[in-house]
Amino acid sequence: MLAGNPARPHRADAIGTPPARPTLVPSERYVSPAFAQLEVERMWPRVWQVACTVDHVAEPG
Repeated sequence: MLAGNPARPHRADAIGTPPARPTLVPSERYVSPAFAQLEVERMWPRVWQVACTVDHVAEPG
C-alpha cells in the first residue's frame, strides 16, 4: 500500500495531518485571525483569483 498520494508530496509546513475520512470544516476556519494569516502567507500567493470575465478587461494578458 502506498504511503500518501505521490502526486502531492508531504510538506513540512502543512497544517496537521489530513483526516482519514471526510469531516466537517471547523467553524474556526472562518473566524480565526491566525488561520486567515496562514491563508495570506501560504495559499493566496500561489493561486489565481477570478474577479471578472475576460470581456470586462480592457487589455487581457
